[in-house]
Amino acid sequence: MTPEKIEQEILDFLHRINSESPFYLDVVPDPRSTVNGCFDNVEAKIRQDGGTKIVGWQIWKTKHLIEAEFHGVWKKPTGEIIDITPKAIRALIRYYFYQITTNPIKGLTLTI
Repeated sequence: MTPEKIEQEILDFLHRINSESPFYLDVVPDPRSTVNGCFDNVEAKIRQDGGTKIVGWQIWKTKHLIEAEFHGVWKKPTGEIIDITPKAIRALIRYYFYQITTNPIKGLTLTI
């Protein structure tokens, strides 16, 4: 479930994993993409349509927990960022995403 606004507890959670400001990201599944195959999906999309891969945290929140899942999304050649990977929970069409630019543990530049 994704609340309408980014709550303070999400920001506190991101601070604990050495992250900054999340943003909402829409899920627009590509017909050729597979569930849970984000990195392969994005690589195939780049070969087909150009663009780049963005890696970061896909943030899920339920009544009992907040979870950060390592995830890859597609940045179109126009600069728009979308998630092309279909979700197992089909009702999920929007979530928080935080882009990673450094290794959260060692502070090193992240290349994937």
